[in-house]
Amino acid sequence: MPKEHGIDYIPYLISATVTLIGVYIGYLLSSRTAKKTVRLQEFNKAASIFSSEFHQTISNIRHNVNGAPAFQFLSEDVRRHEIAMMKFRPYLPAERLESFDAAWRDYAYPYDDKPGYTDMSPYKTQGVKEIKSVRSLAIKRIERILEFAKPI
Repeated sequence: MPKEHGIDYIPYLISATVTLIGVYIGYLLSSRTAKKTVRLQEFNKAASIFSSEFHQTISNIRHNVNGAPAFQFLSEDVRRHEIAMMKFRPYLPAERLESFDAAWRDYAYPYDDKPGYTDMSPYKTQGVKEIKSVRSLAIKRIERILEFAKPI
């Protein structure tokens, strides 16, 4: 470039170019961070809503004062759980879907490989001795599902 009045413009152009590149890189990084933050916030909100649908059921099973079987609480709540699962599932990363689906199947369709109709019959009890083990099984399976809803 020609010098006008003794000024060399090349250092100014290089400086401006480097500055613009730095601004662009900063924009890309902040944009990426902002998107990731929004995704995490959305996940945590969905996870909180999802988990809350199970808390009353767990409490009812654990602190059951009238001796009702776990089957009763699960049968009453399973539709609500299923709706919560369908709303929460899209927020899970693809690499966690398979294990989430397996945990859900263990809870809702323990004897059926093809999900469809929820089956709470495994949570029925035949006697007083089975009540504790069935309650424990139900809580264990619900807690396994809720592992996927831990805040990030």
